[in-house]
Amino acid sequence: VRTYLGLVLDKCADYNSSLASWHAARLAVRNTYDRHDFGLAWSFTEMNMALRDRGAFPWALSQVVDAYEGLCKLLEPSRPLFPSEEWQKRPPARVERANAANLRHLLPDASVDAVVVDPPYGNNVMYAELSDFFYVWLKRSVGDLYPDWFSSELTDKHQEAVANPALFKGAKGNPREQATRDYLLKMRRAFREMRRVVKPQGAMAVMFTHRETDMWNALGLALLETGWEVGAAWPVHTESEHSLHPARKNAARSTILLFCRPRDASAEPSFWDQDLQGKVRAEARKRAQEYQQAGIEGVDLYLATYGPVLGVLSRHWPIHSAEVDPETGRPRPLEPEAALSIARREVFALRKEQMLSGRPASWDPATEWYLLAWDAFRAREFPFDDARKLAISTGTDVTELIQRDRLLGRK
Repeated sequence: VRTYLGLVLDKCADYNSSLASWHAARLAVRNTYDRHDFGLAWSFTEMNMALRDRGAFPWALSQVVDAYEGLCKLLEPSRPLFPSEEWQKRPPARVERANAANLRHLLPDASVDAVVVDPPYGNNVMYAELSDFFYVWLKRSVGDLYPDWFSSELTDKHQEAVANPALFKGAKGNPREQATRDYLLKMRRAFREMRRVVKPQGAMAVMFTHRETDMWNALGLALLETGWEVGAAWPVHTESEHSLHPARKNAARSTILLFCRPRDASAEPSFWDQDLQGKVRAEARKRAQEYQQAGIEGVDLYLATYGPVLGVLSRHWPIHSAEVDPETGRPRPLEPEAALSIARREVFALRKEQMLSGRPASWDPATEWYLLAWDAFRAREFPFDDARKLAISTGTDVTELIQRDRLLGRK
């Protein structure tokens, strides 16, 4: 009971902090975490905590009870009214709290049929930093019930698999690049452990949503280097149409589901030649057309092709690039970004053909960039790096678009 009351207290804090604002459309208080970060509210709202029937505590309690009942209803179909003898022999479900990169004390080799994982999305959300908001309240309300969970002053920022540049401030090198490398290493350890526990005929489903190619490159490398083959990929709409996360910006509305299986480790190396690049190009166009028919559009259409492209790479991995490492004299391993760039250009080409209804026509690079930017992002604001990559794809320079053509501004 104390644990659930602790959640009630957390709910009240979430809706009654100085970062909580007023939702005019719903005529209600908007909670602290209406976004994936700390958003300053110049004018904040307060709930009346004292009302016995309509105050914050009774409302928060009703929310916790509603969530509990919802979980029970989800479990109900798995518990038959008249269980058979075979059903009664099933082992009970087990929930463990552990590090995904080290499960040897829980699971032996090749013992799992399926892994379903929703990994952190790179630099999208800093979970541990945001969790400090609730951690300090829970430590006071239920910390004595779970002393191992609340042994530190605040949450551990160094163990989570996110690309957090703040952890590398003051260190040598670029903090963003170091954070991305750290994310890759942690994801690689986790995927390697999942590869160890899954059966040879087993499978893994990975959910991923990110608009930046750097994060897809890191995720792709982690999957490819730990022995996984991407067999299929599908985008699924997951974001609310009215959410502030995707609204007015080019945030993805879809989660990409990657369905993977263990890859044969004895495969011979391939080379990043014209034949393999042609396979990537053909797969990207074919899947883009399929996704369009399923209602996927905008930036989601470009992101959705990344999964099938990773599938092509995984079926030919390891792949050597044309570049040679000067220290070893051997070809460098391919970065997935090279294939993702081809996929992006192929979707650009497809959209141009559709805009022109098949008519032969061409635009100058600046016009082409402008039209494709609105078609892909459908927003006035998007990351500068996305603008730069789109400019490269259209044969122009983003600096010229700013200074000469005055088509965009950077801030």
